[in-house]
Amino acid sequence: NIDIAQDTLVIYSVSPNDCSGSGWGFLSGHNCWDDRAKADYFTATSGDTVKAAILYFAKAYAASGASSVNVRVWNGSTGTPGAVLGTQNVLVNQLSTTQPVLVTFSPAVLVTGNFFLGVEWAANATPQDTVALITNKDGETMPGTAWEMWSDNTWHHDSSSWGVNLAHAIWVVKCTPGSSPNCTGFSASTTSTNPTCSASTGTATASATGGTTPYTYLWSNNGTT
Repeated sequence: NIDIAQDTLVIYSVSPNDCSGSGWGFLSGHNCWDDRAKADYFTATSGDTVKAAILYFAKAYAASGASSVNVRVWNGSTGTPGAVLGTQNVLVNQLSTTQPVLVTFSPAVLVTGNFFLGVEWAANATPQDTVALITNKDGETMPGTAWEMWSDNTWHHDSSSWGVNLAHAIWVVKCTPGSSPNCTGFSASTTSTNPTCSASTGTATASATGGTTPYTYLWSNNGTT
């Protein structure tokens, strides 16, 4: 998964030569290929509950006030996204592109092991929404944890779709087995600063309230502060 302390935060555009020469959009979001979802693979223990997701968007244009996306958790027991385990609908005009967005699942999502978490949207339409996640640079996560759903509802690893190994800027807030009762009233918030000129100078800070103290923090690079 993405290491915000060391990786370079970027967004990759689709080549204008794609889609029979009318390419538009982003590898990690809406594009001319009509991709329907972007997700990342996460490891977990049976009985973990996914409380919330933190997602960092590069693009969030709503074609109408009713435009929305589904932030979802999929079963990952086979190594490929499977059944939907939980969904939280979010209006596109509520997605920030200047700081990470915290989406809380209500109720929390119980997982039986490894899982996928990401964003799903409806088919391309006119007028067109444009939503895309930030990623790290190709090769900074090996193997990549980024997957996508095509317009035929089949899932593909980004290395087979685009020839790249990436991670989307997605993090999870989850409770470990036996701690679910202590998650009552728990909430988290995030702040960030954007990188300068594509340098690795971006920062992200997570803060927690409620639940049971002391809190512990675990980033995708195994950092704890």
